[in-house]
This record gives sequence, C-alpha cells and structure tokens, in this order.
Amino acid sequence: MNDIFFGIDLGTSTSEIFFKTASGNFEQINNREKGYGNPIFHSLIAINNKNEIITGEAAYERIGDPDKCLAEFKRDMGDRQKKYNLNGKEITPVEASAMVLKMLKGMVKSIHGFDVKRACISIPANFPNNAREDTIKAAKLAEIEEVELINEPTAAAIAYGFDKEDLEEQVMVFDWGGGTLDVTVLEIFQGVLDVVTSYGDPQLGGKDFDQVLIDFMYDEFSRLYPDSKIEETNKLKSDLKKESKKIKEKLTFQDEVDVLILNFGQHNGESKNLQTTITRKQFETLSLPILKRAENVIQEALDSKNVKRESIKKIIPVGGTTYMPCVRELLKKYFSLAEEIENSVPPDLAVAKGATINAAIKWGDLAEDKSIVVSDVCPFGLGVPVVTRFGGQEHLVYDSLIETNTKIPYSITKEYSLLHEEQEGIEMELYQSHKKGITDLEQVHNTGIVGTINNIPRSIDGIPHPVIVNFSYDINGLIEVSAEIPNTGQNMILHANANNLDISEEEIDKLKEILGEKNQSDRGSVDRTEAKNSYPEKYRKVISKAKEFIEENPGNEDTETLMDFLEVFEDALKNNNTSKAERYFDRIKDVLLGLN
Repeated sequence: MNDIFFGIDLGTSTSEIFFKTASGNFEQINNREKGYGNPIFHSLIAINNKNEIITGEAAYERIGDPDKCLAEFKRDMGDRQKKYNLNGKEITPVEASAMVLKMLKGMVKSIHGFDVKRACISIPANFPNNAREDTIKAAKLAEIEEVELINEPTAAAIAYGFDKEDLEEQVMVFDWGGGTLDVTVLEIFQGVLDVVTSYGDPQLGGKDFDQVLIDFMYDEFSRLYPDSKIEETNKLKSDLKKESKKIKEKLTFQDEVDVLILNFGQHNGESKNLQTTITRKQFETLSLPILKRAENVIQEALDSKNVKRESIKKIIPVGGTTYMPCVRELLKKYFSLAEEIENSVPPDLAVAKGATINAAIKWGDLAEDKSIVVSDVCPFGLGVPVVTRFGGQEHLVYDSLIETNTKIPYSITKEYSLLHEEQEGIEMELYQSHKKGITDLEQVHNTGIVGTINNIPRSIDGIPHPVIVNFSYDINGLIEVSAEIPNTGQNMILHANANNLDISEEEIDKLKEILGEKNQSDRGSVDRTEAKNSYPEKYRKVISKAKEFIEENPGNEDTETLMDFLEVFEDALKNNNTSKAERYFDRIKDVLLGLN
C-alpha cells in the first residue's frame, strides 16, 4: 500500500484528495458524510457539546461561531504566534491543518483501507517560506511521512496538460479559492510545462464576497428598521456566515435570491426578522472593489514578465470562486475572449488531481511517455539589507538573493564584508519583495527570519572580514540561508530547509490528546521494549546478523555504521514509520553484503 500516491488540495474553505489507482487512473476520494459522489470536504474544526473536536461536515453547523468553530486558518499559516482557543483547547494553525489532513486520511482509510503515507500537497503560489514550512509540519503531525509541495496553479496546469502530448499554447491559470488568489502564466509545449510568471494576493478570496453579503444584510436591516439595535451574538454570526454562502451560490445560477434571517435585531423593543431580496446585479455592484483588486493581480502577473494580454488564448479557472458569473465575465472582458472559459477540468478538483499526477511523477510511477516535465518559478524575491556608500554617505538598501519569477530550484553564493575591521557582530535579516530591481527597504517586507554572529575578532590586517552568504530555494519553494566569516570560522544559519524537519513524539501526542486519540506515550514501556526487540518476521534474520557483527567487532568502522542505522531503524519501527524503517533496513543489508 506504500506505493499508492495521494494528492491533496488543502484549501482555505474546502479540501480534496485524489489517488492513483492500480489501473493508472486518478480518482477522487468521496466524502461519505455529504453523500456518494461528492469529493468536497469542509476545512473546518469545531468543538461539540461533549467538548470533543469534530471536523468537516460535523463542524459546519457551528461555522461563524468563533467560540466553537475554526475556519480559514490556512490564512494564518506561517504566523508562529497565532493561537486559537476552542473552549479551553489551545490550537495553532499548524495543528488545525493537521486535523484536516487526519480527517482526509481517515476517510481514505474507511473507504479503501489505505494508509496515507506519501502525498503531494498543494499550496498557494505566493505562500511565504514560513507558511510552506508549516504545511510540511502539519503533514508530519498528521503522520504523513513523505511530503512534496506544489504550487496550486502549477498543479491545475498539470491536470489540464496531462495526456495532451501535442498541446502547444500559452495559458493562464486563474486560481481563486476561498482565501487566496493566484494568477500564473504557463507555456505548454510537447509535454513540458514551463511557468513563466506568477503573482497573487494571499488575502483575497471567496470569503471576501461572503463578507460583502454579510455587510449587505446588516445595512439592509438598518435601512428597513432605522434606529434598530443588533446584538452580534455568536448565533447571529453563525447564521449570517451560512446564509452568505448560500446566497452567493444561488446567485451563481439565479438572478435574485430571497433572504430570511430570524430574530436579526430589535426595533422599538420588538424582535424583528430580516426579510429582503438581493439581485445578482446588486451583489456584483457591491463586489466591484474586490473584482478591481483581482484585475490588479492579473495585471501585476502579466507586467512582471512583459506578457501581452492578447497572447493569452486559454484560461484555466481553479477554485470555487471562479464559478461566479461576475468573475468569468471579468476574465472574458479583460482578455477579449470570444470563447467560453475552459471547463475540461472541474475548478474544485483540478488542483488535487494535478497534485496526484505530480506525486506519481515525483515517485516514479508514470510511464515515460505519460510523464510531464514541470519547470516552476519563485513567485516573489528574497534578499538582505546591506550598507552601501555613495555621495559620501552610508545608506541601508535591499540586495536581492533571488528575483521574482526566477526559475527553481536555484542557489547562489554572494560575498559581502563587515563595515570596519573592529566590528564585533552582525545581524542579518531576510526580506521579501514582489517586483524586480527593488533596492528601497520601504518597498519590501520583513519575513522575520534573522540570524546573528557575535564576538567577532578584530581583523589583524586592518581589512574588514569578508562575509559569505549561501542561499538556496528548492522545488518545494523552501529556502536555506547561511552566512560565514571564513577568516574566523564563525557562521550562522538563518533558516534550515524544512524537509529536514523532525516532528517530536510529544508534538504528535499533543495533537492526539486534543483529538481524544490514544497517545504514543499511553502505550507503556512494555510496548516500547517490544518495538526494539521483537521485530516483524521479515526483519529478524538480518537484524540478528547485524547485532551479532556489532557484538563480535567492537570499534570497527562498519560496526559504528550498523549501530547508527540500527538505532534509526528501531526508532522508525517504534513510531510506525514504515517507509523510513524500510530505507534503513535496506542500508543495514547493504553494509552486511559489503562484509562478504
């Protein structure tokens, strides 16, 4: 079962999961709680009357009640200070995301009996580094052992371009989900998918249209009942949240919708309902500022690589927000499209399907003639503040390490120097930019990633010490930055790549405790001893031989290697990390074979 690959669209509002079947098809996992054939899962965490954590459909009834339901926590990924409180249970955005992933894993297990151990998870193209790292951490907390990240627009383009070997065209992926908007231009040519440019707004999504409707309902009640009093209870907030979603969905297919909210507020001492009608035209007029922001994102994406709007002949809509008629009309008008917007891949499912195809490519489970080559970009720039001298004065400026829309993976080494020979310390911060050629620190954003070197010895030759900065940006969009002073041997690591991130047993136990599951620590010392000494039958002979060699050859180089591999192998078994145990079991076998 470890050869089954999963693709997950971990969305702000909803999440979806696909897998590659034994016959080679890519199939969705259906949400049994919503009825057969529905693959949409709500990305919600709530607390029930028994003070138990519930997820998905069960949590939807409590949406809008901040004391009982968490929603849109994807928007807070990367914020290490953010914590939510659900009736005394403290939960971070990472833990909330891990709970959604565990919900998806549970559905897969209940329907197909598969354990999700390897998955490609989609993220917004403009997700910053901290948010990308937090996504990997959430997956590992959910006990997904191997994780690959993919930008959502890239995943959607893979779903569209897969099995179209002769396709040659420039397309734009317009990815507008519940919480974020990403615009990506790609060129598809004979099985090669080349990302040209990507730009987005991580705080613009379908939720903003929901808020427009909520504001309309408040304003409409005040219009109908002047001098009324509205008590914003959690129940009213929940009712408005659910009603706004229903209205938005209905206005996709209807010209007008009747609205009824019971006990909305008080007027002259009497409880009054809100009963009104909203037309699609009204809604679209109220939404014009949001649509203008979306248009600006499109223009920024095109301008960043000088892409002419007339060169875009095909648009791939992704995300539930793209079903809205005003959004489709915006795209048709902006690009002067004669044809209807592309619909060959359902907007809700394109990302999860593409992520699954990417997983199969990543882990070598596609025939060569079926594969697709993906070339992605970094959607934003990263750099450091440095001091430069001009006009007889010193100025602090931004110096780029990677520019916006640079092809990835990417690495660079740059040499700087201290300001003077007696400088005792340096502090290096990492900044993020959204346009090329920027030097003004006022136009860039501090990522919060910082490193220091202190107690630097004085330069004996009177020349300030050089500082070497090494920077890399991998295919998952994760960074690694380090700096060193060669003359003194001192160094710092601003940020280590999160692919090397290890999740402690305590962190997993905390999540299980919140969810009411049995913790690792509850198993007791007897189980731990058995995990180390009573191996599954297929391992016993080899491990026994390894231990015999260790006992008979103390101090041997191979003995030390075997001891290290054996320790990792046993820990992996103890934590039910089967794929890791298999890897180190193979390494143990290789060492033993080399002894013969």
